Amino acid sequence: MTPMYNFLKPTDPSIACTKCGGAISIGSNKCNYCGTKYDRDLLAIKHELENPKSGRNCPHCKIELQSVNLDIGQKFFVERCPDCYGVYLEKLELEELLKLIYSYPGDPRLSRLYELLKCPDREREVVKYNDCPECGRMMCRKNFGFRTGVVMDVCFAHGTWLDGGELYHILKWSAAGGQNSQCPIEERNKKLHLEYSKRKLAKKQEKQKKRERERALRRHW
Repeated sequence: MTPMYNFLKPTDPSIACTKCGGAISIGSNKCNYCGTKYDRDLLAIKHELENPKSGRNCPHCKIELQSVNLDIGQKFFVERCPDCYGVYLEKLELEELLKLIYSYPGDPRLSRLYELLKCPDREREVVKYNDCPECGRMMCRKNFGFRTGVVMDVCFAHGTWLDGGELYHILKWSAAGGQNSQCPIEERNKKLHLEYSKRKLAKKQEKQKKRERERALRRHW
């Protein structure tokens, strides 16, 4: 399968702000001069507005998300905030989106992955916990993949929230082969849970052996 979109170009073009005309720098989704936010995520993918009201609210802006249909060879809906341009994807939709857009490269392009990690325009993230647009409960913060630099907000029951610009960064990271350096999210979670269960069982068995040794010593004396 040939990738439908090329995220492997060495640099992103600077773009003129529609409000003040200032240049929006490489990797940024906000004008450095007037602060106008810019939808870099979905500019990279052809899309059309399906429904201006999705029924879910943005965890940041508290306004209703829009339902957007991505043109990737089949209907694929995501929900986007019209103000901050954050994107909400239902459970496992992010992994499915990456699979539909790419056939992953055979070997990771390590130099390109390193460039993405040290991108000077990626702002230092302010730690903030967001509520799930579906159930309203606080979401967990979770790093996507191996050293992507993107910390997602995840509700394990319903879906994933990405701040504006983070989906674009994940797409470029995956196009450079970063996805090959990790197993899929669901598989990774199962492995981590299995490892945790093994460690828990080993500790339980060790405690049991310790108690048996102590009882044996008491009987001996």
